[in-house]
Formats: sequence, structure tokens, C-alpha cells
Amino acid sequence: MISNGEYMPHPQTEKQKHVEQRIKELAEAASKKLGVSRRQFLSGSGGMAASFLAINEVFGSNFFKVSKEEMFEPEAFRENGTPSNLSCSTIRPTSCARARTARRD
Repeated sequence: MISNGEYMPHPQTEKQKHVEQRIKELAEAASKKLGVSRRQFLSGSGGMAASFLAINEVFGSNFFKVSKEEMFEPEAFRENGTPSNLSCSTIRPTSCARARTARRD
């Protein structure tokens, strides 16, 4: 979370920091394999899959139904769809807008 200029958000927890680091690791490896920039990777469905995988790994649950293949195969993302329990409280609102758009396709 970042400040909106009105107040400072609470500091990240250790688990949140771990999720962020894990997303960077997954994105770095996947973007190299796919031959795109990390930014390009993270802006697509593969980036969403990487984020969901990182959350599942760090929090030790299967909160999101996602597989590693979804980072590399847009069709895998379309087959499984976006989790119905996706909420803007777990990821940035701009990412939610992208996920909603992806669901309509």
C-alpha cells in the first residue's frame, strides 16, 4: 500500500513482504523464459497467476485456484477463470479492473 497523501498506511507485515519478494522472483524467472520485460509480464494474466501463487505459497493455503502453467499459458488462465473470491482488498484496484476485464473475454 502507498500513501494517498492524506495518511500513511500501516507498514507491511513480514508475510506481506515475503509475498512481494516471491512475486518478484516468479516474475523475473517467467519474464526471462517468455522473452518479455518483467513489467510486461506482470501486466498480463501471467502476472496475476504469479501473484496468486505467491499468496498461496506464503500463507500456506489454496486460497486461489491457480497452477504454475497459468504464468506461461494465457489459455490456462481462461480455462480456470478468475477466482470468484477476488477482492480489491487483496490486490491493487487497478489489478482488479484488469481481472474484471479478463473475466469478460
